[in-house]
Amino acid sequence: MLTKETKIAVVGAGAIGGTTAAFIKRAGLDLEIVCKHQKLADIINHQGVHITGIKGEHQIKLKAIEKTSDFSEPKDLVLEIEEGKRKITLDNINELLLVKR
Repeated sequence: MLTKETKIAVVGAGAIGGTTAAFIKRAGLDLEIVCKHQKLADIINHQGVHITGIKGEHQIKLKAIEKTSDFSEPKDLVLEIEEGKRKITLDNINELLLVKR
């Protein structure tokens, strides 16, 4: 069960990853989103994510980073939003969960 203390990361800041991260944050949970490019991470850190859809219009602030090695702390849950050739394996996730202990 997720609690307010659960440390979450979403890897992938495209349409699906950004929306997923934004609605997790909107639900009151804290997370970091991993972007493919620093420029996108900077935009998200400054402006947040803007979502318009059947659930209304939302501007949600997120903490964005470019690399998983930039995690601020170990994560309890890492959600991978797969895109093309970029993929994180279970072995990689185990390493990510141990970052900066």
